Amino acid sequence: MTMKTRLLLAGIALAGIAAFILSAGPSQASFLGDDLPAVVKKIAGEIKKGNAAEAKKLSAATVKNNKLIDEMSDLMHMYRPTDKGGLGIENDLKKANAKNAEEVANLVRAMAELTAAKGWAEPKGKRTKKAWNDFADEMRSAADGLAKAKTDKAATEAAGKVLNSCTRCHSVFKDS
Repeated sequence: MTMKTRLLLAGIALAGIAAFILSAGPSQASFLGDDLPAVVKKIAGEIKKGNAAEAKKLSAATVKNNKLIDEMSDLMHMYRPTDKGGLGIENDLKKANAKNAEEVANLVRAMAELTAAKGWAEPKGKRTKKAWNDFADEMRSAADGLAKAKTDKAATEAAGKVLNSCTRCHSVFKDS
């Protein structure tokens, strides 16, 4: 093989590799950045649009990104007030009304997706993967009820169910 032929083949191979890399585009995780509140809102937006598959995909990519969620406490901090780096979800649940019910429900649904995607890796006693997933499903179901609330009374009752699901989960999984 002549030197020209080798250079031509090498050039074609490099061009092919470059084309493959450029066509693949940025990964899903690279779109997430390192702003967890913004990511939770993005997932909630996908849920609002009815894109459950995209919400699951974003959740799976998010929990793999240690810059976003290194420990479960990183995720749980999203319930904190906004002035403490959270999304104020807990406060919004305590003040739920018909006007904000769907928005708060979508944030809780996003948190349920992230919670399920993060999973529980250390089974011990009642702290099992099944229990973890059951609590995530309970939270998701309670949030579905909140999203359907059309009156302030219904929103308050549904938000109470969401908060109760948090309390029940914490009674098993949260260390004192």
